[in-house]
Amino acid sequence: MANFWKDLIYAPVSIMKGLRVTWTNLLRPKVTMFYPDERPSLAPRFRGVPALVTDGETGELKCVACGVCARACPDSIITITTMPGETKGKRNVLDVFSIDMSRCEFCAFCAESCPFEALEMSHAFELATHDRSGLILHKEVLARFLEPKYMTDEERAEAAAKAAAKAAKGEHKKPEKAEKKAVPEPAG
Repeated sequence: MANFWKDLIYAPVSIMKGLRVTWTNLLRPKVTMFYPDERPSLAPRFRGVPALVTDGETGELKCVACGVCARACPDSIITITTMPGETKGKRNVLDVFSIDMSRCEFCAFCAESCPFEALEMSHAFELATHDRSGLILHKEVLARFLEPKYMTDEERAEAAAKAAAKAAKGEHKKPEKAEKKAVPEPAG
């Protein structure tokens, strides 16, 4: 009977302690994010989907199909298939590069082990699909994950600054190229 009276006295105290959290949050500003319209700000070191890097000058993938990333993957989810190179200098050409994202741990071992820096972790995280076969990503899709829409705000600003610097350097060279193209070749 003593516990009954003790609980009866402390019940309003415990209710007030619980309502204290409600009252303090009631006065704070709302932090609702309207997701598709408002993108979350990700940490610079966020590890999303592994992405294949393209060479800025040639526009081709940097991957030389060495297979180091596939061997470094703890889940063995990276599939690499090569075919013989067409030119004498190249031994193998990347034919198939796919990752099964349904089993990926996002550990970044594949990106860290790549000796050619041809693979890096992107900021892409939207992988919703209706069946698991949609989570097997091939090289064409993996190359698109480094587009600006998957970058953080800081990375977008850095990429814009690099593009502006590249354009400023290229302005002096463009007129020379235009003059060379403007000269007609002799008919003969």
